Amino acid sequence: MLSAHLQQWSVVQAVRESGLGLDDILTAYLDLSGCAAHLEVQEYLDGLRMLPVRERDLLTQAVNELLDCADSAVAGAHYSDDDAAPFAAYVDHLPQLTLPTDGYDDGIPTVGDNHISNDEFL
Repeated sequence: MLSAHLQQWSVVQAVRESGLGLDDILTAYLDLSGCAAHLEVQEYLDGLRMLPVRERDLLTQAVNELLDCADSAVAGAHYSDDDAAPFAAYVDHLPQLTLPTDGYDDGIPTVGDNHISNDEFL
């Protein structure tokens, strides 16, 4: 399973590289039955908030569908795990994530992630 923060990074990179607009992303996400509010999605894409896994995967799907419809050369965003992808074709075309094995810490929350208090990191 991909960590929440790596999945977020993957989505943010795909959005930045492709130039997809927030309104298009939000419309596609809501069409997939996403239930996070506009501000929550914006903050997630800005790295200021974490979304629950279901919402992250729906947002990932929305971004990947928009990239597919635009016939974009940008690599798609990664799902929380391969089983979360509704179509195997999306997973098959995602680049391999290669992470360093020397102590990479993906447990540090994004700014504004209030699931863990700052005291836990001092």
